[in-house]
Amino acid sequence: MSASSLQPRDETLLRYLSATTVMSRQQIARLLWFDSSEAAARKRLDKLMNRYELIANFHVPKAAMEARGLAYRRVYTLTDAGRTWLTGHHADPGRQVKPRQVLHDLLVAEILTRFAEAVRTLGDNHQLDWHSERAASFYLAREDTVPRLMPDGVAEIYAPAFRRAFFIEVDASREAHVRPTSRIGQKITGYDLFYRLPKRKPPPLNRLTAFPAVLFITHGEKRLHNLAASIRKLRRQPVIYGLTLFQDLFAADDFFSANVWIPVGLDDAAAPVSLKTISRLAVAAQKEKSPAQRKPPMPVVKLPT
Repeated sequence: MSASSLQPRDETLLRYLSATTVMSRQQIARLLWFDSSEAAARKRLDKLMNRYELIANFHVPKAAMEARGLAYRRVYTLTDAGRTWLTGHHADPGRQVKPRQVLHDLLVAEILTRFAEAVRTLGDNHQLDWHSERAASFYLAREDTVPRLMPDGVAEIYAPAFRRAFFIEVDASREAHVRPTSRIGQKITGYDLFYRLPKRKPPPLNRLTAFPAVLFITHGEKRLHNLAASIRKLRRQPVIYGLTLFQDLFAADDFFSANVWIPVGLDDAAAPVSLKTISRLAVAAQKEKSPAQRKPPMPVVKLPT
């Protein structure tokens, strides 16, 4: 296949699929064919799949997708040929589909899509960069091969005189939060370590002047409140967290201004605020005394290898 066979939009699609592993046809249309139609997106996807064999699609049960607030459509991923194309163009080929993680990855793709739709409303001078879990991973030592922290993604919004970023964490599991050795406990202590060791941050985050807020999107009021309690118990650095429910975020009319985020990391509980406020709190918190100076240090718990 010659380099001229692919359109710029095709190449962007391959890079997004590398970052999220899977995307539904509806998400792809909203992300890249917003100026056209889903039917046009489907026609091009069929060509990329059947003629060029760069992508493939598969079925995810309708009930499972709709239960998570996702529109039911066929789901697309990269083929080996698609990953090879990316490698040949010096891009991350991503990872293989993990069947048990497909719904989680679709939720990550939905967050990416909603960020892109919201940034588009800000005007042409605002852009979104989405960094994949692998690109945003944090390693304790440069020679480590297993990351200490792997966010689900990083959404970076920038304009000529503005740059903000958010770590994205999609919590779709049923695991208990409170133990430091739990997956969520490891995430919280991992973000503390990440904050303490800025020289270890991955290249995509080098241009940021403030440590990003961490956004947790979860399910169920009880789980949200348990997650907030775990963060308050385990957090030792001035990292600001924003917590919300999938259904609240997906129902919001204005992605940036809707007061659907519970801020965690302040001294006192606060009412829900907007994403804009979460971003401002993250910048302000880093100018204040670190909570680690007021609490005894937590031991570092290593991930099993």
